[in-house]
Amino acid sequence: MTNMPAILTETMFISNSKDAQNLKNIEFLKDFASAYAVGVAKFLGLKAKDSTHVVVPSPVQVPKEDEKETPKKDDLPKVTSLGDKYLFQVKATKDIGVYKYANLAENFKTLKKGTVFSVYGYTEGVKAYAVSGGFVQAKDVEPLSVTLTTGGLSKGMETPFRDFLKAERIDSELNLYAKGNPSAEITVSGLDLVKVKRFLNKNN
Repeated sequence: MTNMPAILTETMFISNSKDAQNLKNIEFLKDFASAYAVGVAKFLGLKAKDSTHVVVPSPVQVPKEDEKETPKKDDLPKVTSLGDKYLFQVKATKDIGVYKYANLAENFKTLKKGTVFSVYGYTEGVKAYAVSGGFVQAKDVEPLSVTLTTGGLSKGMETPFRDFLKAERIDSELNLYAKGNPSAEITVSGLDLVKVKRFLNKNN
């Protein structure tokens, strides 16, 4: 609150887009300011100086945020889908970003170190994993190991299975159990887990 004399004026009533544009015109604002100055001077009985034209500084230009261009589908890396059947789980080795696109553009959220989540696909060169709602860098996560136990694995399947593991360079120990219902046990993770599951589904 103050005891200083004051006045409240109404410059104009904006009723259309033209009026709104006038309020963005610096010369228009200068003319209004000059008119106010003359009116106040007359009211207070003050003498005008050399010019009653008030200098109004140009409005500060606020830089616009760079508009993010949506990548074209053809420019994005191809994503191989695993679906629910062959998904596998990974753990974040540090705080990691989740990206909107397969080329790892537009980081929109962060997953904390130690967060465990599922992978539903991967890009060419396995640079990125497709996860729920986006993509993560493959190098920032650690695949979790899973032990698979197969039933009904005949002795004749042992050699093809071992040949498959060697050809795919899957460095996991295969344990065979011949007693009772023949079976095998193997511990694998990540895309190696996907390959083994596909092999077993194909040959069972």
